[in-house]
Amino acid sequence: MKSKAIFSGIVGLSLFALVGCNSPASISNNGTTTSTNNTAQSNKVNLSQVTKPTTTPTSNETASAGNLEAFDFKQYLPFTPLLPSYTAGYQLTHSEITRYLNTRQNGDAISYSASYGNAFTIIEGHPNQLHIVPSSATKTNITLSNNIHATMQKHDGGESIEFTQNGLLFDVTTINGGLSLQKLEKVCSSIRVPATQTPSEIHIENHSTSGLSFKPVKAGLFYVPSGFKLNTQGSAINIRGTSKQESYQITYRKGSSYLTVTQSTGKEPNYTKSTTYQSTTIQGVSVLDQHTNSMEPIAVFTLPQTHVHVVVYSNISLSEVNKVVNSFLSTAMHTTSQ
Repeated sequence: MKSKAIFSGIVGLSLFALVGCNSPASISNNGTTTSTNNTAQSNKVNLSQVTKPTTTPTSNETASAGNLEAFDFKQYLPFTPLLPSYTAGYQLTHSEITRYLNTRQNGDAISYSASYGNAFTIIEGHPNQLHIVPSSATKTNITLSNNIHATMQKHDGGESIEFTQNGLLFDVTTINGGLSLQKLEKVCSSIRVPATQTPSEIHIENHSTSGLSFKPVKAGLFYVPSGFKLNTQGSAINIRGTSKQESYQITYRKGSSYLTVTQSTGKEPNYTKSTTYQSTTIQGVSVLDQHTNSMEPIAVFTLPQTHVHVVVYSNISLSEVNKVVNSFLSTAMHTTSQ
């Protein structure tokens, strides 16, 4: 299967530590920042959520704009997504908005993607914001039935067709040979129906605090051991239905040593169930800490005023972590008391 990736333009950020995970998805046990399933994978078509077609594929045209519930795409996109009227009988099974804002190299990277069963996927966005990873496969020039010039590339799961229409760049790709090239071209030619259905998922990353419902403690406002330098800092928001998860992650590094502090809202794992944690009290706040399992947070606590969860990952000494927590709490409490 071809993996249609898009450059997010965020180098070293990959910061979304999902609330409810046992560890930040962007941190390995040595503190290296890597792509997460909800960050880097949201820059691809999320094939893990694709299901079997809900109808028997036919050649009849079908309305595929979604249900009658209208979603205001202007909240998150600078364009209204367009979907095909012809879908070969496959229905929209997953859609996603991805926004990587204020990236350091490629500016904003904003896209909309839609998956239709196990047949095909569509990625679209403004040409300057849809950073598709180039493929080494040969491009063949084709003309769609609506006289739109396009390019076609073969991959191990079928074909991809790329074209520009109405100021948007589209990439339409078959999944595991689920659709013939002829039908894929017909899908491309019929892309003209404005999307209305609420996206399955919305993912936003930002180098600023914009969009967060809480005021995080930012880098430079709490104690960091000598020699550590700021590696990444930024926010992430993930929306699925009525569930909204927010986080703000800060990572410092010094050689192989790392310190990551993630502030988040939402449900947090019950770390008290783990026998490795012990409870201490710092500035009147209960702090769970451990120093035996590098895959688990070294310290966990909740700010009583705002109910923001704070998780600390690090391989520095516990005494230094206590200094970090103490300083962090002093800043957080001073901020919320103002």
